[in-house]
Amino acid sequence: MEVDYRAMKAKAIEIRELGTSLNGEFSAAWESVNGLRATWYGVRYNTLISFFNKTTDAVNGILTLVVCTIPEQLGTIAKNYSIVDGDPISIVEPGPITPIEKLVDSSPARMAFDQGTAESVKNGVIANFGSAIDYMEKILNTFNSVDWVSEARNNYQAKLVGLKGEIVGAIETIKSQFTTTMEEAATDMQNAENANNVGQ
Repeated sequence: MEVDYRAMKAKAIEIRELGTSLNGEFSAAWESVNGLRATWYGVRYNTLISFFNKTTDAVNGILTLVVCTIPEQLGTIAKNYSIVDGDPISIVEPGPITPIEKLVDSSPARMAFDQGTAESVKNGVIANFGSAIDYMEKILNTFNSVDWVSEARNNYQAKLVGLKGEIVGAIETIKSQFTTTMEEAATDMQNAENANNVGQ
């Protein structure tokens, strides 16, 4: 059996770098929605962020896997082959990740909604999610191209596929709920204004 351990190390580094970019997209999405609380707060906003919070663990799971665990494991395997071959290479260090934090509810006793800001943030988040899906696909393709046969490889592949599927499904739900909660918030504000104008 022939193993190209230098190519394996290169793919480990590529996965880590793609994972770091994936981390950036998710961080940007969560930070944008968190910042939205300056102009949108109340029950509808809290409903929206609950859908982000439901997928936070899966997002952190895939980030740990592709930035830390898989690159380090592939790098170790490549180094072991290189030592046996008498041409030792350096290890692949796991990359740092920026964990995604769960969002905190706004006060349900207060209500505000700015349509323009919410629409802008929604579009930005959808763009972040589109890039994130592309990065996850590239990571999976790169991992699948690694010449490595073992039970551990199969386990990592299953985790990658499972987490990716879970996150893509959650993203579709979030996109739908973003639109729904915005419509509901706008209706709530209009109803409140109409009620306040009665008798004037």
